[in-house]
Amino acid sequence: MKFFTSLLNAIFTGKTSAKKNVIILGTDYPEYKLSKALSREGACQILFFIESDPWRHKTRFDNATCKYLTELTALCEKHNIEHIYYVDNKWLDLVDPDLRSLLLKAP
Repeated sequence: MKFFTSLLNAIFTGKTSAKKNVIILGTDYPEYKLSKALSREGACQILFFIESDPWRHKTRFDNATCKYLTELTALCEKHNIEHIYYVDNKWLDLVDPDLRSLLLKAP
């Protein structure tokens, strides 16, 4: 039903409600809570979580795929990522300086 409502809105108003593609850095409980909050808002589509643990690579976490930090730049370019959310400040020194403009600290 939501699809048809969105479709009718797009047809009659000319506006679409495109979700922003985002990535979350980390897979601990605070990041999980953040992903649930963003999903509830409905404005974002969480495509990936970034994690350094090798046993989580390519696994699913809250309907998104876990990837390595070394893949972050390529993921941002390939999937038109608009924001990279982080909870823990440890990620700030690890992210490529070219991507820092996409970083958003979770509330």
